[in-house]
Amino acid sequence: MVSEYFDGFNWALPKAFAEALSKCLFEVGDIIYDTQKAYSIPWNEAKKVVKHSIQIKSISSPNLYLEEKNNESIFNENWDSEVVFDYYDYHSLNKIEISTTQGRLYSLLWKGNEEYILSANIPATKPCMLKSVFKKIADYKLEISKLSDPNCEYLFYFPVDVANQTFNEKSKKIIKSFKSNVDLISYRIKSYSPQNLNSNTSLTLCPTLKFIVFEISGSSESINEALKKALYIQSKNKKSEKEYFRLKAHGALFRKY
Repeated sequence: MVSEYFDGFNWALPKAFAEALSKCLFEVGDIIYDTQKAYSIPWNEAKKVVKHSIQIKSISSPNLYLEEKNNESIFNENWDSEVVFDYYDYHSLNKIEISTTQGRLYSLLWKGNEEYILSANIPATKPCMLKSVFKKIADYKLEISKLSDPNCEYLFYFPVDVANQTFNEKSKKIIKSFKSNVDLISYRIKSYSPQNLNSNTSLTLCPTLKFIVFEISGSSESINEALKKALYIQSKNKKSEKEYFRLKAHGALFRKY
């Protein structure tokens, strides 16, 4: 069953917060609870188990030019923008108004340490985003291999940001291509969160990242051809008839044995 909440966060973040997480920009009126029960059961019952909640009151004026940039650039620029919210403590029945940054709010939701919003002494470090992880994709080969089916011949994997609405488009194209080659290729698709990996860097990775892993059996030629069919986009301004396709630009493929 597909979860209705984002993994990797200490607080409960429903999928409705996808754009807020993708852009590190919570909006006025947003209400966030620290437990999923607050969203799923009657409030009279939920308020007995909710510890904290946040209601956004104001944010700094958005930079309209940011919309022309990709989500990762928007995330980075919004990280230090101002946000004001009410912070409710349901045990003490106390409410305080907090003025901080979107990045510190994100860090609280991610790691659960309220010092991110109550104190300036603890640094709020930006998570490692998709592009940076992709550049070091080979670093995750060993851990992903350990988690995979020992009987599969090949692994093809790549990171995605599940807060981005287009995150599963590549997977759909690959599945379609593999299915059209069912006599030559068998596969199984899995996904792993940073928390699934034992890598020393897993705790610094953006919590909305996941590694999509295809466990594949078949010949090298048929697998490469199927991946090319799924992933190759012909240039509109070709200067020659020669085709340039680099599988490494789309993910990491390696043979297990």
